[in-house]
Amino acid sequence: MRTRQFPSAQLRSLLFRASLLCSVVIFSSCDRRLLEEYDYNYAQVRIDVDWDSYFTETPSGMTVMLFDADGRNPNTSITNNIRSTTFTLGSGHYQTVIFNQSFDEFGSLRFEQTDDHKLIAARSTNIVTRENGQWDQGVVYMREPEAIGVAIDTFSITRDMLSQYITLHPHQPITRSIPEMSGDGTYVVRDTVYPMTSKLYIRVHVKGLQNLRAIEGSISGMANGFYLSQLWRTRETGTLLLDNWESSKESSDGTVGWLNTVTPTFGLPHGKELEAQRDNTDNVIILHITLRDGSTRDYSFNVGKDIKYRNEEKLINEYGELIAGLTLTAHAEVILDLDLELIIDIELPDVEPSSDGGGGFDAHVDEWEDGGTIDIGGF
Repeated sequence: MRTRQFPSAQLRSLLFRASLLCSVVIFSSCDRRLLEEYDYNYAQVRIDVDWDSYFTETPSGMTVMLFDADGRNPNTSITNNIRSTTFTLGSGHYQTVIFNQSFDEFGSLRFEQTDDHKLIAARSTNIVTRENGQWDQGVVYMREPEAIGVAIDTFSITRDMLSQYITLHPHQPITRSIPEMSGDGTYVVRDTVYPMTSKLYIRVHVKGLQNLRAIEGSISGMANGFYLSQLWRTRETGTLLLDNWESSKESSDGTVGWLNTVTPTFGLPHGKELEAQRDNTDNVIILHITLRDGSTRDYSFNVGKDIKYRNEEKLINEYGELIAGLTLTAHAEVILDLDLELIIDIELPDVEPSSDGGGGFDAHVDEWEDGGTIDIGGF
């Protein structure tokens, strides 16, 4: 009969340690990760955009740019959701620029310095299809700007805000009761879009209106764009083509009346907003008129002192500090809602209609006598 041998004390100690190590491995492999991970470093920020109060046009998309505190490194969102967009942001100071559409969707505008918050600008592109006449030989015209609206803002996400903000993955963010947050735990920034274009209304009072066959013209010295983050017009200028006119009679015989045109524009250049800041030669209007006998007349007017913002009196009284060149941001609602207007007088020579049947407004006399308006652009 054999005698069973038990492990020595040393061997039993080794077996015990091995067993303990296996237990640690087994139990640690069964350790479950938390279903929700807490992230205190980022917050969800939703930017809500109001297009209806001032811009009044509903775009098909928008661009939202978030620049850092130094005005660099833009985080850009291009979206078809024009009412809001959401960013995941860490602590820091942010500067927003919002505008309708995207950089590539404007035919009449080009954008520059898009990586610099202070210098980002939209500028007019040029008309390249026009064949100039002798009266405007060598002139390069800016295209009329398409409607563009901009909202600007600044906001900060602080470490204290993040410490009260809990993001649960993969669930929706939740938070403690903080007034700056929406019900779903998202910080909300609300911005309003303002139109960046004005309209220039030119009214020409005409004696001898019956002698007019066609009209086109130009105006120089208008701003060629604006800075998106500052809302100021550019100081650089260009020339606008005036080729869309209507006429209406004032006298019963149709010899006295008005020529009217409305032209979209960025407005007067920065530093020339008020009449006191302008010289008369800063803006020049040229009217090229074809008379009913086929001959032409050119009229030139220095109008730098004559162009008015419609509410310029209010502008001077309430925001005279513009003369000192202060920032426009706080006054955008007042200034950008202003249109420009200009009234000038001319007297046309009396001529006989040409024999080719193209004289005057013979085809529209009845309409004139009924008190209507007619289009009289160039050829």
